[in-house]
Amino acid sequence: MPRRARSLLFHLAPAARARQVTVAAAAAAAGGGAADPHGDVRRDAFVYAYFYGLCVHKLAHFFDVVHGTRHDFFMSEYRAHHAANWVALLCELGFDPARVAREHPALLWNVVN
Repeated sequence: MPRRARSLLFHLAPAARARQVTVAAAAAAAGGGAADPHGDVRRDAFVYAYFYGLCVHKLAHFFDVVHGTRHDFFMSEYRAHHAANWVALLCELGFDPARVAREHPALLWNVVN
C-alpha cells in the first residue's frame, strides 16, 4: 500500500488582517499619507509570531498529538523545545524577542489554529 503524503495547510487570513492594521497604523503615523500596503512583511513581528505558533501546532499534530487532555501539554513541550531557535531567529532578523513576546503573547503561548 503506498504511503500517503502529508500536506501542511496554513491559514493566512490572520496574517493578512494584521498586515492591514499595520499598514493603517503606518499611514496614520505618517499624517494620513499613503503607506505601502504591499510593504515587506518580513519586517512585521506579528507574521513571525503567528507562523511560529502555527508551525508548532502543525508539527505537534504531525507526530500524532491529538486534541484532548494532553494536547496543551504537548504544545507547551514543543514550544519549549524550539524556543532557543525562535529567539535566535528573532535576534538575527533584528527583532527584540522580549518585545515580540509582550506584543503577541497569545500567539506564543496559546494554541494557534
